[in-house]
Amino acid sequence: MRFAEDNKDFLVREYVENNRSTYWISEKLGTYPNKVRRALKFLGVDLKSKSENCTGQEAVGRNDREREVRTAEHGSRGRSQSQSGRLQN
Repeated sequence: MRFAEDNKDFLVREYVENNRSTYWISEKLGTYPNKVRRALKFLGVDLKSKSENCTGQEAVGRNDREREVRTAEHGSRGRSQSQSGRLQN
């Protein structure tokens, strides 16, 4: 696999030594996460589970960006709804 061979040092260093996710690596290389995952597997790197990949500051930053997009689309901009504005049961 040419992609794996061309990027071997970067892939192994970031995934194993710096504990980066396949998502983060794929953004830096301009590709998609599954391609990075397949390259790591081709290189013989033990892949982490999803829970192992979703730890640390990196995962928090990604979730925060997604939350900002959702609130911007919704229009609440992070404000909670007033008591009078809530639906009464």
